Amino acid sequence: MRKTLIVTMREIKDMKDAIEMAILGDYIPSDSRLDDFSISQKMISLSKLLTYDDYSSWGEYDKGELKKLSNKDLTETLISFRSKKWAEKALTWIKDESFSSIIIFPNLGIIGDGRGRTNIAVGMHWKKVPVIFLT
Repeated sequence: MRKTLIVTMREIKDMKDAIEMAILGDYIPSDSRLDDFSISQKMISLSKLLTYDDYSSWGEYDKGELKKLSNKDLTETLISFRSKKWAEKALTWIKDESFSSIIIFPNLGIIGDGRGRTNIAVGMHWKKVPVIFLT
């Protein structure tokens, strides 16, 4: 029996953004489309997620760093990281302990979309995160 893949409109947009990023970075051919990839979705550990990209080269937060902040300091930190609008989304993710899937190209060893969400997961030291693999 085949498992049905359920993705949100947000995740479809994120997958297309990931493909665009991979094209611009010369990781994949310029004529690549979403249909060219096999898509799988799962929950993986934070430590496993961090094996797919070099977080030390772009990550902002140490494990659990954001958990230690007061609400006011957390809000200010997130605003300074990206923007007020992004911080509002991130605060919702933190409250819900959930966000849309991080898009990974496992064969390339890169996170195609979701570095901000990865920063939240690391900063909050979440144990598991949702990912979509584009292979």
